[in-house]
Amino acid sequence: TAAVGSFVTNRSPIMWIAPAPTDAVSCRDALLQAIAVGDSRTMQQDIEFGIIQLTDIAVRALSPGVNDPSTATDVIVHLGNVMTALWERPALSTTHRSGTRTLVRPRPTHAALLDRAFSPIIHYGSEDRQVMIMMRRVLGLLRSEVVRRDLPGPIEPVDDMIATLA
Repeated sequence: TAAVGSFVTNRSPIMWIAPAPTDAVSCRDALLQAIAVGDSRTMQQDIEFGIIQLTDIAVRALSPGVNDPSTATDVIVHLGNVMTALWERPALSTTHRSGTRTLVRPRPTHAALLDRAFSPIIHYGSEDRQVMIMMRRVLGLLRSEVVRRDLPGPIEPVDDMIATLA
């Protein structure tokens, strides 16, 4: 199946249904009303797309041609707020059962979203002291909030990313 925001080619299946529904036409119509297909990703139902856009801004700001670490550190703070909001929510189930049917949906994990947000910035900003100080601060704050508020998001990916900064 296709994940939210993923690319699919024209006329390729985006889901499989088994066993076949008794009323295939009604089932297809209901499914078509439940999904949106477009030429590009949007942030309305695709949180990863918004994260990618913010991360790209930070990475561009760190490029030698732009050399704007202040913008990169500002983006790190905004991404920290996004990560905290994600950590306030438990991981979404990839399966949903109803009667004899099971819906299986690929979903990004907390760890995958954290990696998508910060790893490129760490890679391109590792030589900039200001960027790395802010990265440590934001990841430390996220970790602190996970512990202090007993947030449902996992602490291990945060600890693993902090360890890469040492």
